[in-house]
Amino acid sequence: MSYWNDAGGIHILGGDLETMGNQANLSRAALPCQADVGGLIGQSAPMHLLNDLIGRVSRSTSPVLLIGDTGTGKELVARAIHFGGLRCEKALVTVDCSALTPTLVESELFGHVKGAFTGADCSRQGLLQTAHEGTIFLDEIGELPTFLQAKFLRALQEKEIRPVGSTERIQIDVRVIAATNRDLEAGVRGGRFARISISD
Repeated sequence: MSYWNDAGGIHILGGDLETMGNQANLSRAALPCQADVGGLIGQSAPMHLLNDLIGRVSRSTSPVLLIGDTGTGKELVARAIHFGGLRCEKALVTVDCSALTPTLVESELFGHVKGAFTGADCSRQGLLQTAHEGTIFLDEIGELPTFLQAKFLRALQEKEIRPVGSTERIQIDVRVIAATNRDLEAGVRGGRFARISISD
């Protein structure tokens, strides 16, 4: 499935896991929808196109990247995709990548075991494990620290994570919806966003 659309100020791209690390290989996806889907309200031609595409993308399990300025409704689109899709009865976990504490971001995403670092008084499940069999929405994916991008993408490829301080791997099955207001292609060229080839 390959679509590209710019509706309501949001670009929607969808494809395989390569979309997250190598935009040169992105499958370009566009989303049409119905009025008042997931909080989206409107009768204009771009909104009908957006709603229709949301319907098509919702039926897929491929990762999706939403690109648009702040305030254009990217989170509403993400919610509409999740709740209109095959994983609608499972968790939708929203992560604001720009708000993650740099020193704890790895623990937040992957979890940690007791004693993994100072202050880790008990084991904690990470957000990727919390989203197992559901969807994780990574808002402002462009803010994810560079050192963590390759590890994150590899976890999605291998469908397993290793909590901080643990030697055991945990199987995960999550759909990824990511959003950004940045030009990630420029970020890749400038070395601020990882380029990595990942396939199912």
